[in-house]
Amino acid sequence: MIKDAVAVLDIGSSKVTVTLGERGVNGTFVIHSSCDVEYAGFAENDFSLDASDGIYIDEAINTAVETVKRNSDVKFNRIYVGVPAFFLQTRTISHSNSYDKKTKINANDVKRFIETGLVGVQMDGYYRIDTRAVYYTLSDGSVINNPIGKKSVNLSGILSITFCKSNFKAKIDSILVKLGVSSVLYVPSPLSECLYLFSEDRRNNYNILVDVGFSSSCFCVVYRNGIVFQSLLPRGVGGSGINAVFFQNLGFDDMEYDDSLIDVVEDLKRKVNLGLRGGDYTINYNGQVYRFSVDRVNGLVNDFLTVLAEEISVCLDKCSSFLSVGTRINVTGGGISFIRGAVERLRDLLDKGVDVVYPNVPKFKKPNETSKFALLDYALKKHD
Repeated sequence: MIKDAVAVLDIGSSKVTVTLGERGVNGTFVIHSSCDVEYAGFAENDFSLDASDGIYIDEAINTAVETVKRNSDVKFNRIYVGVPAFFLQTRTISHSNSYDKKTKINANDVKRFIETGLVGVQMDGYYRIDTRAVYYTLSDGSVINNPIGKKSVNLSGILSITFCKSNFKAKIDSILVKLGVSSVLYVPSPLSECLYLFSEDRRNNYNILVDVGFSSSCFCVVYRNGIVFQSLLPRGVGGSGINAVFFQNLGFDDMEYDDSLIDVVEDLKRKVNLGLRGGDYTINYNGQVYRFSVDRVNGLVNDFLTVLAEEISVCLDKCSSFLSVGTRINVTGGGISFIRGAVERLRDLLDKGVDVVYPNVPKFKKPNETSKFALLDYALKKHD
């Protein structure tokens, strides 16, 4: 029944996606309507205000929401918004509550644990959108995900708290209220991706996720119920960074610029195979043929991947106190995952296991679909 569906708004660094869906059999998804709209993206601490970069975020969201409403004939007034790492800050704190005697812990004790842990925790210019216990520790030393029903003289643990930039929330609120959406729930995209991609059993160990997007990329570590480390990688360490390198080094400066060159660069990027040597990559676009040296193009991509590996290594060093040497790196997002040979190159550069992860959804088993389905899965679990 469509009445059991939820609406989600996934905000990426180059497009927004609105999806209306519900849970199918055996944990699958039933998508009633979905709409992608490209837009200008991020600019420093806000959305791009340069119209030459594409349409504004307001128009993109308006188009996506109205298209989904029209196609599904559902006038939803609640939506879950995925907040990209670009607008997030995550903090972890240790906290403990003690009791006069051994106590059987109930839901109120857990609620009080989180409430007292949040006392005095705030960030100027940010709004708190998620608070969760990564894990709990009992007085007998046991570490558990859910303490309800257990007996202990204290309840300790680690809280993971995620904040969203206030100007982001204000901007999205103002857009959605004009579209008749009165209830907006904000979800940290890195968190929803980690909870979706890694099972609860797998999260009993540390898992690394590197989401390489178009213009924004994020490194995070999830453990048990929450994010314990999160870092935004420098701008340019994403798919748009490869585009920029191509524009600067492959003779595009000598061509008369028009928007079609962007499509040529995108087509070239999708032809890259780092296992090739010699010859040319040939792009046929609007009746014109472009040729680029395989060795030159592959060299530029390898240089880019070296920079990405260096930034990942910086994050790994910051997590060295709790990550084991053998912890594998999981890569998702549409920035590099489709480049043949990129993952193998990262394995060599990092000297670590690197895997590509994506939704286990028929017809959508692609890394660039991760954020949408992770957000939908998160929203449906909250809805249930």
